[in-house]
Amino acid sequence: MDVQVLPKAVVGDTLSLPTSRGIYFVIDDSYKVLYVGKSENIRRRWYDHHRMPDLEGRGFHVAYMVVGADVDLLALERSLIKAYKPDLNERAITERLEKPVEDPTLEGSFVDLKAHLVLTTKYRRKVFTAEMLQRLTGVVGDLCEKWDCKLIEVNGEADHIHLLFQYYPQMALPKFINNLKSVSSRRLRAEFAERVNKFYWKSVLWNESYFIASCGGVTVSALRRYIEQQDSPDLDPMSYGQAAPTEAL
Repeated sequence: MDVQVLPKAVVGDTLSLPTSRGIYFVIDDSYKVLYVGKSENIRRRWYDHHRMPDLEGRGFHVAYMVVGADVDLLALERSLIKAYKPDLNERAITERLEKPVEDPTLEGSFVDLKAHLVLTTKYRRKVFTAEMLQRLTGVVGDLCEKWDCKLIEVNGEADHIHLLFQYYPQMALPKFINNLKSVSSRRLRAEFAERVNKFYWKSVLWNESYFIASCGGVTVSALRRYIEQQDSPDLDPMSYGQAAPTEAL
């Protein structure tokens, strides 16, 4: 694919980006691909992109490719990353301070609400593989975009996941959580049927209960470090550190 022929927008001109689902490419002035990503809404994704600290001071454009609902965005993104091998897709994300966001329902107002959500598998069965957790990250990220909230971090272990996200006060958290559980369960049971069927006879995945807490009692950076250090299955534990005890979850 020749990224030079794709439509593009300059940094700071996000309104020229489409609100459609698709793939976006961060390219420098010589058309070298620096980063490849996917989104259900390309314009919204670029309002506060997590790679901006890595791109500050560099001249770049955002090229994009709109795709239909029948296209598997995750598979397409992976194939393009494999083809272009962009530097920023392999590099760790530069730490930044999560800042308050403007409340769109009340002009001049800013909010900074963050929550830590823990979901466990039914009967705490150790269902998740590394590939399933990676897929969950994509599903959760897409759902957060649709619900107008910002996913800060997600990770987990074989029998549970942790999510850290920023949200608006108008958001109905129980509805969001139920939607997240329903969609992610359906996707994983469909895409990893052989694996899931080893643990469950019925169409289930998540425990009915969940844990959610505001981040008022602990710093976001501490929570981010804890979530990053989850002992993900099938991955090198030296890359993630030691997980904190989770028996109480």
